[in-house]
Amino acid sequence: MASEQLSLKRRLITVAINYADLGFTSFGGPPVHFGILYDRFVKKLGWIDDKTYQELFAVSQALPGPASTKLAFAIALNYAASQATEAEGARPPFTIRLVPGLTVIGLFFALFVTLMGLRAHFSKLVELRLFTNMVLAGTIIFGGGPVVIPLLREYIVQEGWVSSRDFLLGLAIIQSFPGPNFNFSVYLGALASASTSTPSWVTALLAYIGIFLPGLMLTTGMSSIWARIPRQYRPFVSSLLRGINAAAVGLIWTAVYRLWNAGNLTHSSVAANSLGSEPWWLVVATAAFAGHQWYSVPAPLCIVLGGCMGLGWWAVN
Repeated sequence: MASEQLSLKRRLITVAINYADLGFTSFGGPPVHFGILYDRFVKKLGWIDDKTYQELFAVSQALPGPASTKLAFAIALNYAASQATEAEGARPPFTIRLVPGLTVIGLFFALFVTLMGLRAHFSKLVELRLFTNMVLAGTIIFGGGPVVIPLLREYIVQEGWVSSRDFLLGLAIIQSFPGPNFNFSVYLGALASASTSTPSWVTALLAYIGIFLPGLMLTTGMSSIWARIPRQYRPFVSSLLRGINAAAVGLIWTAVYRLWNAGNLTHSSVAANSLGSEPWWLVVATAAFAGHQWYSVPAPLCIVLGGCMGLGWWAVN
């Protein structure tokens, strides 16, 4: 038992050391994060091989939640499990056992159904509604990245916990930070505490756990079964997940449209107007989209340039 505990401690320390700097240096969004993870854990450290990386990447892309965070989590989980079983013989490509993985998936769906029921019966409990809304957002967002932003507005601003102005100001700030956009939930959770007597750090923690929990739980479960699905059935499973993804994209586009209609901040009001009401903001939005999409301008630089264009508008007017 002592040797097993020591082995677990050593594995935890190894994972912590090799992941510690990523939260401070991972700028650029999921595409850049994927490259960083591949270079470090496949090429440099050899924790997994190319085949296992591709399988974990497929799982992280097919499931809801922050894509690069799920991949990083799956790599660490697979490494820890493989080290625990390495003494038993040759290390298999996937070492997360099937029964625990299925149990995690079952627990997630049980938790989801329970939260939806509690939300309906305790509609005035802000902490519960906040946590449930974040779980719901983390469950239906596929691909991670910026797609989380409009949906967070739908579940936070529309509830009246955060004003459109504070939401957009926080969004501008969070875009210049490293890490996944899902971290925006911490900012929103802290502001949501204003309508309750609960300390802001508690609601921030609830929001953080709520939005990350679905993706991590489902990734844990699917990591145990994806490699065990016979290849002839994988197109069926992939098609099912793609259909779910397409439906989620439709919901996200609805939220994007609503975000566009509330993206024009004014200094005299907490409310906001449509970006289309002022041609200059349309230019700014188009420039940011084109620069990031087609010319690979980093997201933080797009935000800085957008701020400079906003100052130019202020100076002229």
